[in-house]
Amino acid sequence: MSTHSRKKILLATGIFYPDVGGPAVHARHIAEEIVAHDGQVRVIAYGGVLPPDTVALPYTVTRITRTLPALLRWALYSVTLLRHAFWADTVYAFDVSAAGVPAACIATLMRKKFLVRVGGDPIWERVVERGERFLPLDEYYARGYYRQDKPLLFLLIRFVLSRADIVVICLEMFSDFYIRYFGVSSERILVIPNPLPAIPQESKTLSFSPLTLYAGRFVTYKNLPLVLRVFARVHAQYPKSRLLLVGEGPEFESVSAFAKTLNLGEAVRILPAVPHEQLTQFQREASLALAPALTEFNPNFALEALSYGTPVIISRGNGLTVRLPEECLFDPTDEDELYKRWSALLDPAVYQRVARNIVQSIPHHTWDEVEEAHAKLLGL
Repeated sequence: MSTHSRKKILLATGIFYPDVGGPAVHARHIAEEIVAHDGQVRVIAYGGVLPPDTVALPYTVTRITRTLPALLRWALYSVTLLRHAFWADTVYAFDVSAAGVPAACIATLMRKKFLVRVGGDPIWERVVERGERFLPLDEYYARGYYRQDKPLLFLLIRFVLSRADIVVICLEMFSDFYIRYFGVSSERILVIPNPLPAIPQESKTLSFSPLTLYAGRFVTYKNLPLVLRVFARVHAQYPKSRLLLVGEGPEFESVSAFAKTLNLGEAVRILPAVPHEQLTQFQREASLALAPALTEFNPNFALEALSYGTPVIISRGNGLTVRLPEECLFDPTDEDELYKRWSALLDPAVYQRVARNIVQSIPHHTWDEVEEAHAKLLGL
């Protein structure tokens, strides 16, 4: 393939490796797929100082520091994106706000092909993060709060989605959502489910001192105070049980302070965000994973846990590409139901049955299929 015919693709993302999170993981995989198909790729992301053990990447990654004031940070990101867009054939954004708005404007201005991948809803997320409302996504939209709470952001997201040649979504339940509320035509929606990083070959057995792991944002809608209250009850029943919370966000300090009031000592550990390689070690060690948000969007953290054969306790209405048994599902507003599920899964007999069920029924949807779908989408 000649140099002149090589595809030039600009990836615009809010977070990127070594950050942990769906957009960061997907953008890196897709960048690597572009390189594997002899395409050229550049990545624009927000980011901080890289840890010393960060892997060197075979393509350009430009990071806009998060330490700048918000408006200046956004302006610098936009200017950087504009400069690289002259080079690109296609602009592919991995959110509809921080990266998506400047990407949509610049792709439209420069008449570039524009794709956007949507993994969540920033309107609902921001409102519940600030504690302004506390209800699941579907109920929030059914009541029309999105127009009342964030009318400008709603219009910006509609603009981003209206400019996209293709809107990539990770779960089928989002298809009707974007058609109904954001006016996206079904012809422009492409469902590429989040994959399992690997397919587990055998089920886990319950550890003598079982560890339950949560990794993700420390924000209100993730329900972490409820998790800690329930764990105090679980630990009273199973004194060898342990809980590890890993991540960062505006609620980190308050969650850490609340954990100390429970006097559970070493049974509860709370760590700031760690590189993905270290999180993988925690995943291997964990007996259970926890995805407790009011609404979950087919979370990568849960899929990674399942790839190790780890049962996941997750809120209902999660859009997960894996159909989990009832023993793993709970109402995120019901403290007693979470306690019932969690304590039951620490019974070795129940754990063994559920773990075996998960491994036997897991769909074999892997990164190879996600990468292949993107290769076709990007014309590689």
